[in-house]
Amino acid sequence: MRINKRTQRIVAGTLALIGLGLGAYSMPAQAAKTYVIATSADFPPLSFRSPDDPAKIVGFEMDMIKSIAKHAGWKYKIVTSDFSGLIPAVQSGRVDMVVSDVYHTEARQKIVDFVDYLKNGFGVMVSAANAGKIKSYADLCGMDMGVLTGSAPELQAVQAASEANCTSKGKPAIKARSYPAVAQELPQLENGRLGGIFESVSTLGYVETQNPGKFHIAVIDPDTTNAGIVLKKGSPLVAEVQKQMHWYLGSAAARADAKRWGLPVSTLLAP
Repeated sequence: MRINKRTQRIVAGTLALIGLGLGAYSMPAQAAKTYVIATSADFPPLSFRSPDDPAKIVGFEMDMIKSIAKHAGWKYKIVTSDFSGLIPAVQSGRVDMVVSDVYHTEARQKIVDFVDYLKNGFGVMVSAANAGKIKSYADLCGMDMGVLTGSAPELQAVQAASEANCTSKGKPAIKARSYPAVAQELPQLENGRLGGIFESVSTLGYVETQNPGKFHIAVIDPDTTNAGIVLKKGSPLVAEVQKQMHWYLGSAAARADAKRWGLPVSTLLAP
């Protein structure tokens, strides 16, 4: 069958439109290569809002991701959320990873995957006015203790300390009070409504040095826990993140990033 020139032009135009449609349809697949990484930006010096530009997230974890992304050729963007919303966000697929000083616990391991990079411990920070009075958990019996909303390890540790040092000895319990951010706990500590703040030693140490004469780390818990990047359970990204983290932890970049933010190099995990 012979096709006239007008029909040929119509067919050619239709094919061109189909080609454009296919090109537009492929764009989401390309866009998916930009990883969405969530943080609560509330754990200095690991990740927090810059004092000079609150829209900018800075800290060791941000430098770590930048170094890894450069080495791996990743594209990524940082988004923020309250700490309590981070793990649900990665479970639902709204974000690809969470990097926010998330402790790798047995309970969390059941619902998400981890790629660890740091070992950290808990401590108790008090106001400078109480530094001479509070030197142990026993001195906190009957007081309110600030913990982060959504951090089961913090809550469980405070409850265990209260049982071991207070209620089992007939003293009033240490009462855990939940706050969505460390920044919201500090004013309560200063005005005396909180007897202490229970948080990672790295964060408390940074807060103490940035606020001379205001706060003091009174108790350091001897136990340590690993912190890691959080990924959706069974995510195909786990192997790639493990590979890149192995490179990073053995690199000069990791040691330089730790020193830049005042973290002892010994807190980095061995590759």
